[in-house]
Amino acid sequence: MLAGWFNVSILFAKDPAIDKLFLLAGQSNMVSQGTLTELPDNLQQPPKNVYFWSKGKWVPYHNKVDYVEPGKEFGPDLAIAHELSQAYPDQDIGLIKHAKGGTAIRLWQPRMPLLRGLFQKLDDAQKASGGEVAALFWMQGERDARFHEPAYAKKFRNLIQEVRRKSDQPELPVIFGRISRIIPQRESTENIRQAQQQVADEMANVIMVDTDSLERKPEEITVNGKPTTLLAHYSSRGQIDLGTHLAQAYLKLASATVDDPQSHSLVKRLLKAEPNAQACCENAAQFEIAPVNLPYNPQGDNDHYGWPVATKSGDSLIVVHRAMPGHNVNVAGKADADTTYSVIVRSTDGGKKWSTPYDIRNCMQAADRNRGGMIPLSHRYKFGPKNLSPLGYKVHLNAVGTTRDGAVILVCNHGVFRSDDEGKSWRHLKTAFREDHHSGPIVYVGPRIIDDPKLGLLLFGHHTHYKNNRPGSIVRELALYQSKDGGESWKNISIPLPDWCHQAEPNFVFHQGEFYGLARNQTTRNLIQMRGKPGAPIEVKETNMISKRSVDTSDLIFNPVTGNFEAVQSDRSSMSINLFSIAPEKWETAVWKMECRLFDREGKFYETADGFHTGGSVVDLKTGVQHVFFYSGAPGGPAGVFRMTRPLKTTLLTTDRQTEIQK
Repeated sequence: MLAGWFNVSILFAKDPAIDKLFLLAGQSNMVSQGTLTELPDNLQQPPKNVYFWSKGKWVPYHNKVDYVEPGKEFGPDLAIAHELSQAYPDQDIGLIKHAKGGTAIRLWQPRMPLLRGLFQKLDDAQKASGGEVAALFWMQGERDARFHEPAYAKKFRNLIQEVRRKSDQPELPVIFGRISRIIPQRESTENIRQAQQQVADEMANVIMVDTDSLERKPEEITVNGKPTTLLAHYSSRGQIDLGTHLAQAYLKLASATVDDPQSHSLVKRLLKAEPNAQACCENAAQFEIAPVNLPYNPQGDNDHYGWPVATKSGDSLIVVHRAMPGHNVNVAGKADADTTYSVIVRSTDGGKKWSTPYDIRNCMQAADRNRGGMIPLSHRYKFGPKNLSPLGYKVHLNAVGTTRDGAVILVCNHGVFRSDDEGKSWRHLKTAFREDHHSGPIVYVGPRIIDDPKLGLLLFGHHTHYKNNRPGSIVRELALYQSKDGGESWKNISIPLPDWCHQAEPNFVFHQGEFYGLARNQTTRNLIQMRGKPGAPIEVKETNMISKRSVDTSDLIFNPVTGNFEAVQSDRSSMSINLFSIAPEKWETAVWKMECRLFDREGKFYETADGFHTGGSVVDLKTGVQHVFFYSGAPGGPAGVFRMTRPLKTTLLTTDRQTEIQK
């Protein structure tokens, strides 16, 4: 049955031309612990396009080749090889492995023999066949958990920086496994785990994979003269799962840049753009639709990326979106520990490239993150119907905004968060909107938070009463919350609305001393407009913007170039995104002019298509554009997040122009 693993060991007469190089390093759990005879059927045949650097030559990958006992044992590289082969079937993949059991982090420092050995293999392999380093896979730390290493985080950073310097890539992806809690317990295990978490949190493109659930193999040892069972090394199943998790974490990270041919097909599949979409601008070349984050290799069933909102701080665009099993629960997958309602990505080049996706829950303490269960309070009716716990944060959806001093505030299903460095790191404001600090219904938030010079932070939304653990009636008021302490606490200053107005998820802007807003009207499916000042009655009118099915959250800006209010309206009945405008002096009429259709998608909403939630755009006056973020895909997944960028100068309408997808 294993014959295929041995017959491929004949060396090529000529080295292959390697497209992507991957470095694998660490100690014993990276070396080998699996037994080849225990391979499942789907891993019996070696991947055809993966090669291993062995004894100075490239050989077709079949097992560890020159590690321990060739043909008998394997490490996580086996599953890595299969995952990469499937992800890049048209490219030649090269694995360079240099690992040694029982080695401490101090032995992997710059100019130390182990790191020099890895770099020598890299030099030789690149001379033979070229190839650019794509990532470092790392599994190490168990030794330092036994013998206290107080400077582990510093030395781990040194290693990463040296590998990046050698590969000439300042942000080379580094994917590593956090060490498991070894049995018998090792004194410094928690210190090492915390240091690893610290490095993952602080360094860009460094992803930590949790290994606690991996199966381990019992080994009989003697401790202080007594026979003891050691659980430190992963079993064959554990080695496969470790390699799979490492590879999938890399592929998820790589998908954020969307720079490979496979991702282009995914873009087209998720967008399914109709051929008659038009760009409303004088210079059609300035209109662009491009991916932000796609479910290229999602965790579990969480392949539905949606409901994006955005803000800008300094030169950074910051987008927040969900990663969940789906919108329509009847066709969605199952929620799990990886289901998150707030994934954050950043761009410093106007949306061309995006950072590693960051789950906002990673900055929360365990007690807060899991308060009442892994599914947020507002969404348990859909993905946790048996969970009747009243604990959790009484917020639904994402709202984001930038303060006047550049801080970024996020209010979401998981609570309230603040970043003081343009979205690079985040702090959980743990009591805000928590059930024991917030009285009243759950707050469904609109996409935009405003920082007013006099009133402080303002959060707009609507209140929904829950009955029998399910959302019910909408309160006839504009849910309005004020914070004068940077988001730590919020005061309810909501304003009554007419009985006919079932307003939901309002999107407000501040203009000439007043607040202007658009919101859903859940009864008539028209968009409604609002104007007023906090503390005073709100003027509410129904507009002519309507969707025949499930009116969606749409965007509102005041465009200083045209001098008009402009709405990017998401019409789910026709699966389209449209541009409307109204002059300030005509606001009272509530009659908006349709400028053009920006995007058309095939399919029926909630059945074969899903989108768009265009609320929460960013206006960049420096470049004269508006960045609109939306999602598109299938209601049960997959769905991805996209950027639509249009110039603010929209006085001329181009004719019959196809929507362009960035390639």
